[in-house]
Amino acid sequence: MFLECSEELLVLLRDHTDWKGEGEKSEAQVPPKGAFLFNCEEAKRAPLAISRGLGDLCDLAAASRVVVTTVDNGFFANWLQVLDARLFAGEAAAVEPAWVLTGSEREFNYGEAGDDVFAGLFEALTPEPASASATGVCAEPH
Repeated sequence: MFLECSEELLVLLRDHTDWKGEGEKSEAQVPPKGAFLFNCEEAKRAPLAISRGLGDLCDLAAASRVVVTTVDNGFFANWLQVLDARLFAGEAAAVEPAWVLTGSEREFNYGEAGDDVFAGLFEALTPEPASASATGVCAEPH
C-alpha cells in the first residue's frame, strides 16, 4: 500500500530511465544530469506494481475482516500498516493485527519466535455496556 509517492515515481521513471539501453545506471540517490536510475525492464514493471497496490486497496475496502501481519521492518513501519489498514478498510471491517514472530526476522525482532508482539504491547478495546457509558453532562438550573 505504498501509493503515497506514485506520481513522483512516474516522473522519476520518465526522466531517469534508460529507454534505449545505451547509458550507465547510477546508484546515486540524486542522479547526476544525464544519468539513469532505471533500465527499461525495471521501468516497465513499476506501473504494474502501482496498479496492483490499487487493486489491493479495493480488496481491502470490501473485506469484512483484515489481518495485518508483520513486515520485516521497524516498529513504526508495522504500526503504519495497521493504521493504513484501518483507514482503507470498510467502516464495519474488523482490523486484526497479527504480529506473530517467525524467528527469521532481522529488523522486527521484538521477542521470540511465536510471540505476538502486538498483543504483548496493546490491550484490545472492548465496548462499555450501554448503561455504563455517559451520554453527556446535564446541569440543573439554580
